[in-house]
Amino acid sequence: MKKNTAWIRGVVWVLTGAVLFSSKAIFIKLAYRYDVTAVPLLALRMGFSFPAFAAMAAIYRRRESPEPITGRDYLFVLLTGLSGYYFASLFDFIGLEYVNAGIERLILFSYPTLVVLFSWLFFRKRISRIQAAALALTYIGIAIVMQSDLRAGSSPEQLLTGSVWIFLCSVCYALYLVSSGHLIPKYGSVRYTANAMMAASAAIFIHAALTEGASLFSYAPEVYLYAFLMAVFATILPSLLIAEGIRHIGAAPASIIGAVGPVATILMAWLVLGETITALQLLGSAIVMLGVGIISVKKE
Repeated sequence: MKKNTAWIRGVVWVLTGAVLFSSKAIFIKLAYRYDVTAVPLLALRMGFSFPAFAAMAAIYRRRESPEPITGRDYLFVLLTGLSGYYFASLFDFIGLEYVNAGIERLILFSYPTLVVLFSWLFFRKRISRIQAAALALTYIGIAIVMQSDLRAGSSPEQLLTGSVWIFLCSVCYALYLVSSGHLIPKYGSVRYTANAMMAASAAIFIHAALTEGASLFSYAPEVYLYAFLMAVFATILPSLLIAEGIRHIGAAPASIIGAVGPVATILMAWLVLGETITALQLLGSAIVMLGVGIISVKKE
C-alpha cells in the first residue's frame, strides 16, 4: 500500500510540475504586452529565482557527495550552466518575441531527439531503427504544426525566425544534458541543477547590466509581477516537484507523463492568450509527442 501511495504521489508531482513548466511561455507572452524584451525579462526571472537555487545549493552541499568534486568539475558546471540555462533561456525568450506559445513548446519538447543525435555524434551511441523512425516522426509533426500556423495567418519570416531561435534553445539544452551526464552522479541532480542555474543567473545579470542599466527597474508593475510568477510557478516549484517525482517513479515514466506539457501549453495559450487551436495543429502535436515518447522510452 505504501509503495502504491508513493507511486501515485510521484505521478501527481511530475504531472503538476510538467503543467507548471508549461506555463512559462504564457507568462513571457503576457509580460511582452508591456514593452519589455527578452534580456530584461530573463534577468528579472533569474533574479527572483536566484535565492531559491542558492538555498538549494547550500542545503545539498552539506550532504556528502558520492564522488570527490574537482576544480575541473566546477568549471564544467559553469560551462554547462551557461549552455543549458543562459544561452538556452535567452534564445527561448527571443524566439517567443516572434512565435506563439504553442509552437514554442513543441519545438522545445523535441530536445530528447537532439540528445540522441548528439550522443551518436560525440559518443558513437548507436541509433536504432525505432529511434530513427521516432526522430523522423517528431520533425514531421513540427513541420505540420508550422504549416498550421502559416494557414492561420502567421508571417513566414517571423515564424521562421522564431522557430530558429527556439531550435537553438533546444540544441543548447540538449548539449547541456549530454555533457552533464558524468557530473550529476558527483553532485546529485538537485545540487547540480542549482549550481548550473546560479552560473547562468550570474551571466544574465552581467548581460542585463551591460545592456539595460538602470532601465531594468523602470518597467510597468505587471512586468515584475509576471517575472515573479514565472520564477515561482514556472521555474522553482516545477524543478522541485519533478525532481522529487522522478525519485519515486523513475525517469522513464516521468518522461511519458511529461508529454502533457505541450498539450497544457496549447490549452493555456488558447484560454489566456487567445491563440487558435486547429485540427492540423492537434495532429502535428500528437505526432511530435508520439515521436518524443518513443525516443524517451527507448533511451531509458
